Amino acid sequence: RRDSAARVSASREAWRATRQAFDHFERTGNVVLAVKAALVPPNAATEARTRMLERVLALVEEGSAEYGELNASLGAVLGLGNDDQRAQEAFRRARGVAERLGLSRLQLTILLNEVLVDLHHWRPGEWFRKAEQAVVLASELNNPLAEASAHFYCADNCDLSLRDAGREHARAQRALAERSRHWGAILSATWAECLVAVPAGDWAVAREAATRGLELDLRFLGLLTALVETELQTGNLPKSIEYLARIADVMEDVRSVNDLFAFPWFTISAALHSYVTATSEYLPQVEQAGQLVLSSPRTTPTLAGLAYAGLGI
Repeated sequence: RRDSAARVSASREAWRATRQAFDHFERTGNVVLAVKAALVPPNAATEARTRMLERVLALVEEGSAEYGELNASLGAVLGLGNDDQRAQEAFRRARGVAERLGLSRLQLTILLNEVLVDLHHWRPGEWFRKAEQAVVLASELNNPLAEASAHFYCADNCDLSLRDAGREHARAQRALAERSRHWGAILSATWAECLVAVPAGDWAVAREAATRGLELDLRFLGLLTALVETELQTGNLPKSIEYLARIADVMEDVRSVNDLFAFPWFTISAALHSYVTATSEYLPQVEQAGQLVLSSPRTTPTLAGLAYAGLGI
């Protein structure tokens, strides 16, 4: 918990410092550094982030490379904030710049940001198609971390006819991540392996990948959920309950938007436990967690879908 609190505190401090720098550059008319500052934060769906991008867009020349980069980020922020119509308009503006100026790196950024939004709004066919395009383009640009991210989104698909393709993408992501030695890329690769292995019933693969990932992040909810199901399906009930308790622990200690994922993951894990063991011990908590997700103003289509899945079990 201390590590989680430290990460959240550092993130907030970084955002505060970036916002102050941006305000200074905007006030002094330093457009170049204002653009750089605006592109630093991650694509979080906040009003403050949206306003920053809209303010700096007013400073740059329409149709310029900077105009395209800023619109690519704005599209992601708006899309993750459930304003899909304006997000698609921003992506169209960014694509127009990338195509007109022949900016391959901007095209890659747009593809990956569009994939994020498609995943957020649960458009699996779209995100798989765009992620495959991003894999090719990232490889051509010799950008292994972007290629690894694109492989992840290809692995994370719900079409059973693409299971073999998903497995190959997960393996490719793991190879790239391990060569890069990038903490986040390696963690993401373990999750991709679980996303492919659990639906296929490859419990040994799922257990190895999830255990390896939890060595990097003890609070990674997807990995904990994978282990709940793995141990439940392989008859290790005490271990499954142990991982379920760890998910419940994260629920009691929500520190960031990412931790909101604890609630739908808990509904699925606890409901599955109740179904397989024919017990009702966790059902009141399943109902409570599911309703909290569905009533939250921060709930996304994906989170709501996970909560409904848990309640449906």
